[in-house]
Amino acid sequence: FALSHSSRPRAMGDILGERPTEATYLTDSSFEVQTADNEDHTFHGVMFDLRSKTDLPVHNMLVEEIWVRGCLGDPVTVWYTNGPFDPVKTTPSRWTNVFRSKMEPSYRKLACLKLETPIVIPAGKTVGVYVHAVSESDDGIVYDNRRHDVVHEDRFVVVEAGMAHMDVRPFGNMNPWGMGRGAFRANRTFVGQLKIGVKYMLWNPEVHNQFPPQFKLMVKTLLLCARRPECWLHFVSNEVLLWLINMCSWEWPADPRGGMDEVRGPRRANPAQMRRYGGYNIRHEPTDLFAEEQRKHERERAQPREREYRPAAMVHYAYMWDNEPDEDD
Repeated sequence: FALSHSSRPRAMGDILGERPTEATYLTDSSFEVQTADNEDHTFHGVMFDLRSKTDLPVHNMLVEEIWVRGCLGDPVTVWYTNGPFDPVKTTPSRWTNVFRSKMEPSYRKLACLKLETPIVIPAGKTVGVYVHAVSESDDGIVYDNRRHDVVHEDRFVVVEAGMAHMDVRPFGNMNPWGMGRGAFRANRTFVGQLKIGVKYMLWNPEVHNQFPPQFKLMVKTLLLCARRPECWLHFVSNEVLLWLINMCSWEWPADPRGGMDEVRGPRRANPAQMRRYGGYNIRHEPTDLFAEEQRKHERERAQPREREYRPAAMVHYAYMWDNEPDEDD
């Protein structure tokens, strides 16, 4: 490494400050997220949240392509907002358009919507995604009923449950029947595929704890070896050693995922939740609410219950009818 023009070597702090914190290329790798497809519903659009996880030392993720199926239309548009979608689902000014094109019907095969600008999701952050199709019929975009707390989860990303949109106008809040409770239906899920690029952070002492256990063990071993006079690393300066570690990928250890927690994945809804998810609720139900309900359900199941005897004549059955048309009617 070059020294300064003066006769004195550059201060260690000066050199350490030059180490990069992220890769200079666009993405290190890419992967695909495929969601379940039960062919439950179709209508003009679907909104959902994407949450970037911090299991791995990710700097950010970039959603490059979204694949959907249905009648599609003219145009099909894709939008995103920084943060959850629900508070701004009817506020167009809070959304950024990243795709607009006429799309031919694709009822069976997924059609690729290649985004003009990738959707950037910093590590640990959430973005709302909105896919909308202007079509003459109500079968523009295929989506499903919610069946789990989340739609998909892996080391990198969580795809959250969202809402269906039944207005032919993007961000509109009028359903096709011109009556009832607006154009959004809760507990609906994205059906399709996402192509996502990953950009990793580079190791530096200040982000050491954001790396997997095996990588941190590797760093500790190298630094300890450098303190032993009989080891050749003892003759390598601190700044050079830290530069070398900085250039190592998090996957360099023999077992890079060793010691990491298992990915829990989607958790199946209980029967009461399943019945509600199949209805026409208009209030978005985030994952936190699901977890709270599951804990309550488990507590109730763990408590001993006494059988209650009541004469048949005293039992009253109440039926709640929903006369509002179905999403597919």
